[in-house]
Amino acid sequence: MLIGIGLIAVVWSVLVLALQRRVIYPRGMIRPAPNATPAVAGLERLWMDTPPGRVEAWLLPADPIRGDGPAGVVMYAHGNGELIDDWPEALEPYRRLGLNVLLVEFRGYGRSAGSPSEAAIISDLARWYDRIAARPDVDADRIVFHGRSLGAGAMGVLTESRPPAAMILESAFTSVSALAWRAGAPPFLLLDRYDNVRALSQVEAPVLILHGRDDTIVPVTHAHRLKQVSSNGRLVLYDGGHNDGFYLRGDYWRDIESFLREHGIVR
Repeated sequence: MLIGIGLIAVVWSVLVLALQRRVIYPRGMIRPAPNATPAVAGLERLWMDTPPGRVEAWLLPADPIRGDGPAGVVMYAHGNGELIDDWPEALEPYRRLGLNVLLVEFRGYGRSAGSPSEAAIISDLARWYDRIAARPDVDADRIVFHGRSLGAGAMGVLTESRPPAAMILESAFTSVSALAWRAGAPPFLLLDRYDNVRALSQVEAPVLILHGRDDTIVPVTHAHRLKQVSSNGRLVLYDGGHNDGFYLRGDYWRDIESFLREHGIVR
């Protein structure tokens, strides 16, 4: 009997190690348009070389009527079942506030080469940060990180090497480890952890935490824990679940604008 239990444990461990990244990064279920470019005036389609190939990003320019000179930028990282293709229209309010938006694709997603992992994604995000901060049309003192779900985990870890002026975490988990047992995976077998508790405990920039009260994928207890460890955090809760499209709500954008104005990102 003990031998049988041991064999089951070994087989399960092998399956967890082999399949976990397919669960965390279900990119195979998403079909991108081969040469998609949204109808956004002034959009720049950017590419960055990595060892496995090119990784894509889109820069959506700030609304020019908000003034000349360098503008702040929002670096946006999407959820694990999404692409940058999904977000230009949804994030249009940022541009109307006078901010550029940088949509960064994960390796292996969309038209980007390679395979996603925490190390690869964070490395790419750090290089995109350096590249965008060096542009003359970007105010490097007003770089905002906005991550949703998995993207919030990535942006959280990015703060350990690159400093944001402000940060917005939407539907964020404390860590992948904290969710692992719900999928039957022992945390010690995880290859990617995205430890937001560790990261946020060291962030000095202001942090806005947005979460749905009815989220069944990442329970709202994760948001309360992130608020607890953040020295300069604010928690805003909405009625709704993980994928209920908070960006469609007027109060969502009012909360974001108020936060960014308070901290000098929007002028």
